[in-house]
Amino acid sequence: NFADHAEAMAKRAALRGDMRAFEGDAYEQIRKTGIWGFWKVDRESLATDSDLIYPARTKRLDYEGEIAIVIGKQGKDIAAGNIKDYIWGVTLLGDWSARLTVEPGPLKFGLQKNFDGCCSIGPCILVGDEIDPFDAEVETLVNGERRQHYSTRDMVFSFGEYLEHLSRDFTFYPGDMISGGTAAGTAADSSPMRDDGTPAPEPFLKPGDVCEIRNPVIGTLRANIVAK
Repeated sequence: NFADHAEAMAKRAALRGDMRAFEGDAYEQIRKTGIWGFWKVDRESLATDSDLIYPARTKRLDYEGEIAIVIGKQGKDIAAGNIKDYIWGVTLLGDWSARLTVEPGPLKFGLQKNFDGCCSIGPCILVGDEIDPFDAEVETLVNGERRQHYSTRDMVFSFGEYLEHLSRDFTFYPGDMISGGTAAGTAADSSPMRDDGTPAPEPFLKPGDVCEIRNPVIGTLRANIVAK
């Protein structure tokens, strides 16, 4: 949902023969392709300063610092223009991703995005007008090194567009969340490519690492990577 991240990922996929890199402006190409995303089954979110257990299925564990909105009332078939009526709060979200986890078949379970501890939320949920979710700053650091720094104003599809798209014939309930996606600077979109077409492992998360996702109003969402 951020053109710089999507373009960098597409170029790396093209090197593997998976897909073609964007032709022309990435933002416009993404808009033309259409809205998409994935679900996260998040029964038990990790709070700040929690231990993130390195999942056995992953060969490269990646970080994605994001801003998420929390839905405050039940609704479906919601128009994008009514998004503010449904936002109860805003928080930081760590979307932990098991890269190089390949699933066969035309439909996917999204296993690279779903495992115990796959989502960190916090350190709080801001309600009211303390933060503008449509122009919120996100910074991600790994062991103190800044990897990401961006604003949600650069989202390709807005929170309202996502809510309208997803709520067609589908009911949202209080407490459901929509996360806005992430920008460039993840390990997957920035690490050097090896001769075998896989990204070099060094920038990815490993046991012993500490990842921090920050916003000047919300605070710091911190995860400690530990071995299984």
